[in-house]
Amino acid sequence: MNQNKLKYHQAWLEYGFINEAELINQISEFETGEDPNTEHYRYKSFLNFIEERKKFEDDEITNFIKLVDLDTHKGMASSALVQLFRSQKLTVSQIKTVGGKLITYGDWARKIVNRELAENLDSSNQKVN
Repeated sequence: MNQNKLKYHQAWLEYGFINEAELINQISEFETGEDPNTEHYRYKSFLNFIEERKKFEDDEITNFIKLVDLDTHKGMASSALVQLFRSQKLTVSQIKTVGGKLITYGDWARKIVNRELAENLDSSNQKVN
């Protein structure tokens, strides 16, 4: 299968973040020429991965971060990482891992991490009261 057409790294298939059928569908859609931006297809796959799970195993978080690191479109990849961080599906340990990675992208990412953590803390305090 030619995942290179959409600039997927082989690890996407190895980690199970996309399967052959999904890839075939995305390539068919891409070949229509309606959306020539390959990063949009990978972003959709990141989001689908997040949406399909109720929770994440630690190795899935590790692999997600590896795929983010491997991606050539850093803006899209960091946006996918933000969506994972905001998913409300992470354990405390996973929040630390993803947040720690996210802040390496700079001040904009640090602000998101701090804001999300503050909002979650406020939300938790309101539930207790």
